[in-house]
Amino acid sequence: MASPFPNLPYLIDNERIITESDAILFYLACLKGREDLYGVDFEEKLLLLQLRGVIKDVASEISDLIYNPNYNEQMKEEFLKEDGFIQKKLVFLNKFLVGKQFLTGSNVKYVDFWFYETIQLLQKLSPKMVEKYETFAVLTGNIRKLNGIETYLKSPRFNANKTFSNQIHSISNI
Repeated sequence: MASPFPNLPYLIDNERIITESDAILFYLACLKGREDLYGVDFEEKLLLLQLRGVIKDVASEISDLIYNPNYNEQMKEEFLKEDGFIQKKLVFLNKFLVGKQFLTGSNVKYVDFWFYETIQLLQKLSPKMVEKYETFAVLTGNIRKLNGIETYLKSPRFNANKTFSNQIHSISNI
């Protein structure tokens, strides 16, 4: 059976072929009986979609910068400026996270993993920028403590120098 949307990554489960990262994550959560990762009621599901949009905006800006073939330090400085797009989004997220273990409170949701990945890329790009936002350290620390994640981070398979991407980009060499 062929996928109607051939792409990487993909997951094959019996006759089912699933593509697109969001769809794969949703499928695995449902398969494991963890639909709660996608929200427990309408209001939480709506909030998660909004948070995912904000995080996608930040991640997209980071990707545009680090995959730019003309990447240079001046572009990076422009990206990091105090009144820039990224700073405004990070200020919002930092304020939103105050008093929370994860983005929506005390329980992990799928967007927490997207946020974690985005913060890890941003940390590699500019550690000082991330250090300004104390709530980010709380959330990323809580993600690292999750069963399975903690085991992986302590395993020989984990390489702290690699990013999550399998592609070459400007921060691979930082």
